[in-house]
Amino acid sequence: MLLTTLAVYAGLLSVVAAIDCAPTAFTSLVPSNASVKLVIKIAAGSTFTLLGDSNSPRAAVVPNLPALCAASISVNPGSNASYDFGLFLPENWNGRFL
Repeated sequence: MLLTTLAVYAGLLSVVAAIDCAPTAFTSLVPSNASVKLVIKIAAGSTFTLLGDSNSPRAAVVPNLPALCAASISVNPGSNASYDFGLFLPENWNGRFL
């Protein structure tokens, strides 16, 4: 289930990359069991910091980024489970995934 859901989102990346970096662009693409937690435009050379939480108390710091759109999505597939994932969508995407 998780891999299938992620594959669907991966297929949306090329569509989202062409859309403005705005929450409404993502909200219209995610299914009803998902919510957009964060969408922020990052300038070239900037550092992105994601603070930790109770599940992952360490902060994630990513320095010297290219110009991109950062997004965080929360998915609740049911059965008392949920997961979050994030995307960095560069303005000049080379078509590859890492």
